[in-house]
Amino acid sequence: AVVSTQSGHYGRDNSSANTWQCISADTEINSGPCRRSCHKMVLDSKHKLIYILGRYLDVRARVNMELKSDFYCYDIQCDQWNLISSDTGSEGGPSLIYDHQMVLDSDLQTIYIFGGKILNNSGIRSEAEYSGLYKYHIPSNVWTVLKPDNDLMLRSRFGHSMLYHPDKKQLFIFAGQREHFLDDFLVYNTHNDTVEEVMCVDETKVPESGFTMRATIDTQHQEIHMMSGLSKDHRNGSKDYTDAKTKIYVYSLKRNKWNEVGKNAGCTEPEPCPRFAHMLVYDSRKKLHYMFGGNPGAGNPMERGTDMDRRLDDFWCLRIKRPAFGDMKRALQFLVRKFKFRDMSLRDPVGALLYLQQHVEEVVDHSNKEEEHQFQELVVSVFDNSS
Repeated sequence: AVVSTQSGHYGRDNSSANTWQCISADTEINSGPCRRSCHKMVLDSKHKLIYILGRYLDVRARVNMELKSDFYCYDIQCDQWNLISSDTGSEGGPSLIYDHQMVLDSDLQTIYIFGGKILNNSGIRSEAEYSGLYKYHIPSNVWTVLKPDNDLMLRSRFGHSMLYHPDKKQLFIFAGQREHFLDDFLVYNTHNDTVEEVMCVDETKVPESGFTMRATIDTQHQEIHMMSGLSKDHRNGSKDYTDAKTKIYVYSLKRNKWNEVGKNAGCTEPEPCPRFAHMLVYDSRKKLHYMFGGNPGAGNPMERGTDMDRRLDDFWCLRIKRPAFGDMKRALQFLVRKFKFRDMSLRDPVGALLYLQQHVEEVVDHSNKEEEHQFQELVVSVFDNSS
């Protein structure tokens, strides 16, 4: 794994040895990009190349500065940087942007870039400009505008999530922010330039709208994994940002359904504390998620201060466990026998108690607090019905 940071360092994580290796202490000296943040990187694993686009500049740093969008490629095998473009905006590509999303189709040698805020010299109170959907064809070095910012079906945004399904040739776009938080779930079909809004089977289980929500995709299991970020307090019309809460969702492409599989509202070891503006990547072969950094507190993410105490540098690994067939079979048996017991207890309390001892208890997972509590309630119900 290769990591780029705001300080201009470029490092490699040797996961097998659990150590970091600094590839370059200053990439600008090595003909690479200058120091930056809020940029995006994509990896072409087939050709061992990394592409970097975008960055954020403080308002004071933009004064009297010509804002250009540089575009770099790093060759991992040759350890060499290549400046593809000094200004993509002048070549039909996006202007200088930050908080955008970028994905790559290695087979088609095409990069897709969507959203993000456009930097300008007009000051922080100027009207925000957003970038549309672009594609970049690597072999021909040609940019194409697929959807402009004002497209009605695909509204540009920043702080969103975007994934690419290489088999379906589709972009999945979630949430983000424009004038307000967005909670839409869109699919862009790259083969016919169409946009669809996904309407899920159970809308009550759809992740709540948020900022810097992070997502990954597992094409083998046809699943999307979503980790929540920062949300807003909508009570009484409030526009304040609430504390970040970690919720993990899984969306099934086959069943068109979301499920919440984990949550953590506070800093409880050995789990990471809630955060936003973090990074999340997925190793589809080992089925492992890796999460790094972020901001743990509440506040307006637009206020990009210099308080580094509110930045995290922890590194976590997550495996989403799937229930084994035996566990699912036992849980179903408990459910069926529980209802049979309740029916028996109304007609034959003594027989129901024997059934509870001989057949229900044997399929109860007593280490599961919820199941144990349900079982104890069944025991109590026998005596309640007989009294």
